[in-house]
Amino acid sequence: MRNISAARRLSTALGVAVLAGTLAACGGTVGGSATGADVARSIESIVSDAAKAAPTADRATTATSPTTATATTAPEPPPVTLTVDKTGWYAGFAITVEQATARESFKGAEVELALRFTNIGRETARIPYAMSAEVDGSVATTSGDLPQNDIPSGATAEGTLFVAVPAQNDDEAVDLKKAIDSVVLVYGEKGDNRTVIPLAQGAKVDSVEPRSLAAGGALAQSSVTVELLGGDLAPSYLSGEAGKVTIDLLIKVTCAADCRASGYYSSVEYFTLTDAAGVTIAPDSQRTWYCCEAIYPGTVVQGDHSNLVFVVDAPATGAWTLTYEDPTVTAEGHPAASVSFTV
Repeated sequence: MRNISAARRLSTALGVAVLAGTLAACGGTVGGSATGADVARSIESIVSDAAKAAPTADRATTATSPTTATATTAPEPPPVTLTVDKTGWYAGFAITVEQATARESFKGAEVELALRFTNIGRETARIPYAMSAEVDGSVATTSGDLPQNDIPSGATAEGTLFVAVPAQNDDEAVDLKKAIDSVVLVYGEKGDNRTVIPLAQGAKVDSVEPRSLAAGGALAQSSVTVELLGGDLAPSYLSGEAGKVTIDLLIKVTCAADCRASGYYSSVEYFTLTDAAGVTIAPDSQRTWYCCEAIYPGTVVQGDHSNLVFVVDAPATGAWTLTYEDPTVTAEGHPAASVSFTV
């Protein structure tokens, strides 16, 4: 026997109900004995049974929501960390880029540099801030967490620098390894003695390492004695002094056993440095700590602030002569005195 759909059954039921209602209205009967009320109840029963038999889809239209496409985002690539371990020197500090970590960022990458600063000078100092970063030759946007406090001589401090590396095109992801390789850390301005530390593997650091001088010996004019206690040779980091180096000499000034009670006056102006060609240079007033001292019996002038700094042309190799001449003592018949050393 064929299955008849619920919709057709409902339609048939309604037709029967209409016919029965018509007969009742005309005074006829259904089944020969039904009254109008009986017909009404029969119609209600037929319609109810047919409605119950209809599936939900036949009774009402099911509201369906349109298919919503789920947006998918490509996973962010993991950070890339590379060991750099490159060192440059600037203004009394050895600056080491220990490692670099690149992360994807908005329209590019962010490269984090782990830095180490070692004070190689004689005195407590703060790190140099003449620093910038370049990406593919252009100055980059940077931020960081760098040491703010004084760092004792020989001590080390850690710092972090963040460098923004833009993407070549807005719709392209940045190669994180290439982002690191594109960064160059720079100290100093163009046209001056600079330190350049490229992060790319195989790229060489452009920097001059300061070195100690084996400067020794002593000179004496009358009772005033000046001893050389060593020194350092380093690039000059002042603007406008490209191609210049500094000879920084440590000295000790005393008065001999026969020192007169009234003592002597000693000034930085009494010192000069002469190269092998006979060119004489005075101490640099901006970087020389030694100024003026009264030298009496038992006086000893020595320490970090007892230095003489001379600015000369690089590389400054060869023989040098330090001369001390107090004009008053010279007038008393005691000639200038000298001591030589080699760079």
